[in-house]
Amino acid sequence: MRFSPRGIIACIGLIFFSLAAGTSVCSDCPNAARWSAPGVGFDLTLDYGTSAVHFLNGTTVPNAAIEGNVAYKQQMRELVQTAVARNWTGGIQRPVPTWFHSIKGLFSLKTSPTPLQLMLRSLKIDTEAYLGHEVHFAEVSFPAWLDHDSYQLRTIDLALRQLGITHTIKVPYQAIRAAEFAYARRSLPTSAQVQWELGLDYSRSALAIAVDEVDDGGLYENFIWKIRTDLGYDSAWNHPIDPQVGYLIAKPHYWEAVEEELRQALKVLGNAKIERLTLVGDRIIGDEHLLKILSKVLGTETCNNALRKTKALQERGIIVNPLFAAAMGQAQTSDMFREMSPNGCYYALNCPGAQVLHSEL
Repeated sequence: MRFSPRGIIACIGLIFFSLAAGTSVCSDCPNAARWSAPGVGFDLTLDYGTSAVHFLNGTTVPNAAIEGNVAYKQQMRELVQTAVARNWTGGIQRPVPTWFHSIKGLFSLKTSPTPLQLMLRSLKIDTEAYLGHEVHFAEVSFPAWLDHDSYQLRTIDLALRQLGITHTIKVPYQAIRAAEFAYARRSLPTSAQVQWELGLDYSRSALAIAVDEVDDGGLYENFIWKIRTDLGYDSAWNHPIDPQVGYLIAKPHYWEAVEEELRQALKVLGNAKIERLTLVGDRIIGDEHLLKILSKVLGTETCNNALRKTKALQERGIIVNPLFAAAMGQAQTSDMFREMSPNGCYYALNCPGAQVLHSEL
């Protein structure tokens, strides 16, 4: 009797199918405990990194803000500037390795971790200490938009892999977009008309502006995005020549430049008005100059109405700290993808090992 290879494979397949049908669906859920953990979000900025956790009870909690060292700040500035310039042949760009270099790398000694990897490791360790268990799954945000084949993306992916972290989103969200999710998830438009949203990311090292259109389903379409690393808060001041002077000196025309950037970005609106604000960064709150410019450019009524919507969230006990806004948004995104466990198996609490981990505060 002759058996064809296809027939043998078919028989084996039927046997395994029958066995699988008689066993629990949990047998197809490897490492179920890994997929039952809370959502974790990391935000990498030019100066520091932040982390947040989204629990199964719907609460999002800021966790850690870690100042980067000089090497981290230098690497992040280079990554952001080349990403913005789309200069894929710049000095810090590295060519895609050939198969020869890839095989060679398998037998090479491990290189020292990059400053970016060290930052992610610190955020991971801090989050694990807070949760009381290991973190294997997280989403990351970045100051600039990244291309699918960019060196920046490969750098982040490598750092996460070396730390044993899996991320579902192929390309990390830009920080303002990540923060928009933190604000908008609980405050979707109630009008049938599209709304315009202004995002501002203001930190010591940069000013980023985004103008997005939001439809009635909460879907975003970006129309304007720009970042100026020469318009961060630190650029607003000059150090005095005399070391005896104990205060900084305001730099002339700095705020005029900030105002002009805002006006240019908002030209895309035409006669429309900004309905919502997304505020991100360590210097976005508490600076009267920026708030005055925002009110001047948007109009007092429009600005107050947009700020009032943010305050309405706080009155309902929903507080989004601009310092952690991007990380909070990524933590919620991480939770949203948490149920997408491997091999197409849907997460279920009745699977062995899928016990809820630190789901309550």
